[in-house]
Amino acid sequence: MENQQIKRIILQIYTETKFRLGAAKIKIVLQRDYGISISIGRVYRLMKTMDLPKMSTVKPRFRYQKPTVS
Repeated sequence: MENQQIKRIILQIYTETKFRLGAAKIKIVLQRDYGISISIGRVYRLMKTMDLPKMSTVKPRFRYQKPTVS
């Protein structure tokens, strides 16, 4: 029963933010706005059961290659 309520809130947050938040940031919003203390793993698992795609919170690294001198 509790999972169903949390799923409803997660879906609401997810649609309000134009589908751009991942589990880590949804956890922060749940804690800040709704007072729900929940782990990232549980948020991820609930999002996975709702077939919501995961969003990476890590920015890709820029890999610089030195120009080769011929």
